[in-house]
Amino acid sequence: MKKLSLQELQAVEYDILCAVVDLCEKKGLRYGLAGGTLLGAVRHGGFIPWDDDIDIEMPRPDYMKFMKIADQLPERYKLSSPYNDVENYHAYSKVYDMKTKMIEFPEGKKINIHVYIDIFPIDGMPDEPIAQEIHRYRCRRRMLSMYAFRVAKYKINETRGITRLLWKCVKFVQDRVIKDRQIYHVDRACLKYEFDKSKYCSETIAGYGFKETMPSLVYQFDKKIQFCNREFTTFRIPEYYLTNIYGDYMQLPPEEQRRQHDNKAYLLD
Repeated sequence: MKKLSLQELQAVEYDILCAVVDLCEKKGLRYGLAGGTLLGAVRHGGFIPWDDDIDIEMPRPDYMKFMKIADQLPERYKLSSPYNDVENYHAYSKVYDMKTKMIEFPEGKKINIHVYIDIFPIDGMPDEPIAQEIHRYRCRRRMLSMYAFRVAKYKINETRGITRLLWKCVKFVQDRVIKDRQIYHVDRACLKYEFDKSKYCSETIAGYGFKETMPSLVYQFDKKIQFCNREFTTFRIPEYYLTNIYGDYMQLPPEEQRRQHDNKAYLLD
C-alpha cells in the first residue's frame, strides 16, 4: 500500500466527485457543492488547501433516486448508505473508492473504510422558527439513537467497567433486534415536510444546525461554479448560504484552526 499525501487524497476524492456528478447529470438529478467544498470553490477555486474531504447535497427526492441508481457508477466506486451498509453509522451516505483504504481515528476507534465523498439530503422545513427547531430536534433525536446503536461496537473497545457492559447490551440489541431498521424511523421524521413544497429547507440530520435552515430559494440547485478543473452545480445563492454558515467566509482562519480530519489514507496495490 502507498500512503497518500494530502494532495493525492484530494485528487482521489475529486475523481469520485466527477463520477458521481457524471451520473447525476446523466439521470437529471439535482445536486450541489456544499460546506467546505463550496467555500473552497468560492475562496480558492478548488479545495481549501488544508481540507481533506468533499461534501455535496441533494434535495431529498433526488437523493433517494440516487440511492437506487448508484450501482451504475464505475466499478471502482461503491455507495455506502445507512440502507445498504450497517457499518455506516451516519444518517447520510458516502461513495467509496474501493481501490483505497482509509483509517479514521487511527489512534482511537480505528475505523477501516475507504476514501470517500459525503452526500447529504436536504429536506423541507416548517415555516415558523420554533416549529423548525422542534422538527430538527425530533429528526436529530432519531438520528442520534441510530448512531448510538451502530457505534456500540467501537465504544466497547474504548470503555471499561459498567459503561463497557452497557455498550455490550446496546450492541446485542443492535445485532439481534434493531439491525438496519432505525434509518427508516429517521426518514419518517425527516420526510414530514416535502422539499419541493416547503418555503424553508435544511440539512436536518447533520451539518451546522439552524444555520442551514434557509429559504427554499437559496436551495435551488441551478448555479454553476468552478472547482478545480471543472464546473459543478451549487445553490442559487451561494453567498447567502456561506454567510449563514461561516460569517465572513472570505477571511482565512488562523493557522492553528486549519485542521484536517483525523485519518490516514492509502492506495491499494
